[in-house]
Amino acid sequence: MLFSVLSKLKINSRPRFLLVGLIGLIAIVEFLVMGLIGNISGLSVQEKALFDTMILSATITPALYFLLFKPLRENLDSLQIAHRKIIEQQDAIEKSQELGQTGTWEVDFRNDTISGSAQACRIMGLPPGTPFDFQIFLTTVHPEDRRSVKFAWNRMLNGKPYDIEKRFIVNDSIKWLRTKVEMEFDEEGEPLRAIGFIQDITGFKSLQEKAIRAGQLASVGQISAMVAHEVNNPLSGISGYVEILLNKARNGSVEKDMLTRILKEVERITRIMKGFLTFTYDSGNSMSRQDVTPIIVDTLQLLAPQIEKKGFRLKIELDENLPQINCNPQQIEQVVLNIVRNAYQALQEVAHDDAELFIKIKSELGKLNEQPHIRLSISNNGPNIPSDRLSQIGKPFFTTKSAGVGTGLGLSISNDIMENHNGLLQILSEPGEPTEMNLYFPVDEMEESSVDAEVSSLTPEMKFHKVEIKKRRESFSPRRSGRDEEDATFPQHKH
Repeated sequence: MLFSVLSKLKINSRPRFLLVGLIGLIAIVEFLVMGLIGNISGLSVQEKALFDTMILSATITPALYFLLFKPLRENLDSLQIAHRKIIEQQDAIEKSQELGQTGTWEVDFRNDTISGSAQACRIMGLPPGTPFDFQIFLTTVHPEDRRSVKFAWNRMLNGKPYDIEKRFIVNDSIKWLRTKVEMEFDEEGEPLRAIGFIQDITGFKSLQEKAIRAGQLASVGQISAMVAHEVNNPLSGISGYVEILLNKARNGSVEKDMLTRILKEVERITRIMKGFLTFTYDSGNSMSRQDVTPIIVDTLQLLAPQIEKKGFRLKIELDENLPQINCNPQQIEQVVLNIVRNAYQALQEVAHDDAELFIKIKSELGKLNEQPHIRLSISNNGPNIPSDRLSQIGKPFFTTKSAGVGTGLGLSISNDIMENHNGLLQILSEPGEPTEMNLYFPVDEMEESSVDAEVSSLTPEMKFHKVEIKKRRESFSPRRSGRDEEDATFPQHKH
């Protein structure tokens, strides 16, 4: 019995014969002590018993210490060291999971519970240590992906591999998560448990989407440039022949008037093609300090006749004393053109009634996150953007317009341009309120005293790629310019 206990304790792997020898030595010492005490005269029985106990204790105590308590203490110290190492390893694993945006999780099919590491819970927007089941897990999956996730889960229960990349709703935002699981079955083939990992791949998906977008836009740009060149060639011929006919026509004749109109339209098409080539041309990072107001005015002058011809009102309120910004003029022209044209197309979808339909363009100076910015607001009172489509806006080739009206590239290109200018494109669309698109341009090297307005800080969710329907308009008290809202009259500026 004693050997069995000591063997389980693994006392420093001491040989058993040494232990037997020490126990025998204690017995011999006890026998000699008893014999010595028995030969001492004058001691009472109680004194002999006390003396025997003292000698025995003095002999056994060191033996017990070295044979039992010291090994136990050493084992305890080793266990404490091992425990500390396990804690350190767990901390290292948690840290590496956090850095790698990866967490582990385990499914217990007997108890129908799923438990995850702290990082796995954080990825899913749950408090660490929160147990849940598959039905709760399924509610976090994007509604459009739930069916495929459930199908993959059922296949996993039948022994098929489970490795999927799907969208999840985490804290009211969409995340791309990869989940992979390996199953364990009992002897009867029933699911026992599953161990796997969950990884946040939202950043990777964003880069992948940008790479696809870049390839698509490059192809579209090449085709567009080719088409523009092909259109310009016959236009040159048409223009030349019209000028010849004009020279032959009599002044004041109907023919001369019609030919003059044709030539103007040809010149207009030529300007459009030239602008189209400018927009498709990659001007890289060619930027310079520019007055933004003339850029806006030039763009609006191209669109104003078309807008007003449809009976829509164009409201213009531009601050002519705005500071310069560092920008690429052609690219800013493209952004303004895209957004104003979107507003115009939105108004065309509204049935004409007594309500006045308008597009309002307003520029103002203020502060954004304590930094001076120019805000260009372009709003219209056409139909609002459906809430279920807001998250899709800006993706290449996605459009809310009717077939043949839009390509789905305008806002995508505009957002890329604003990012290249360190600016922001913000979209506000609320039921009963005008749809508003705000362009924020940073202003460099200006006196703080010249900016009195303060813009409330924009959260990351207000950036273009995180568009949401806002329940309130962001407060903006711009520097007063002393001008009231006016119709489409354009400030004079020098080119």
